Amino acid sequence: MAVNALGNRSVIAQGLTWSGTFHGIGSRLLRDYADLVGSSPSFTINDREDSANLMKLVRHELGLSVKEKRFPAKSTCFAIYSRVVNTGG
Repeated sequence: MAVNALGNRSVIAQGLTWSGTFHGIGSRLLRDYADLVGSSPSFTINDREDSANLMKLVRHELGLSVKEKRFPAKSTCFAIYSRVVNTGG
């Protein structure tokens, strides 16, 4: 039998269900209210390196990484994409 050190009625114990990092709590809120902001609760969050690797994969699948004059590197592609998204352009 497990013993809850804070007790079942503890306000602190109830509050711990929402403990976590800023990004973790933000992600949870976005999932909980995804329908209200026009999103799906099954969204994925990629960090900068994940996003750059995805750009590299797409660039390769489109055959843009094997030409005589190469397409921009994954980091450049991601920087361009990020700027467009962030500026609404």
